[in-house]
Amino acid sequence: MIDYLAHLTKAGRSGVTRARKLASIRECLKFLVEEKILPSSPALNIGMPKKEHKSRVFLPVVKCYKTSVSRCELSKVRPGANVLMSIVA
Repeated sequence: MIDYLAHLTKAGRSGVTRARKLASIRECLKFLVEEKILPSSPALNIGMPKKEHKSRVFLPVVKCYKTSVSRCELSKVRPGANVLMSIVA
């Protein structure tokens, strides 16, 4: 099981993904223990992976003037970026 988590790490999976997969495995093994198919869960001694904290992404605000849509300041924003539009009188 530790080898599987190491494989996920090498494959570039985030800590959140690895924690979710480990939680699923733990629940499955817990069921097998409750049904007396396994004597104990081998996942009990494995700690949860650290979860990375992603930095917040803020959308740039683009001002558009009511008189002309062509006067939007879109030239300052990289192509394909998501933007919030601010309509200015």
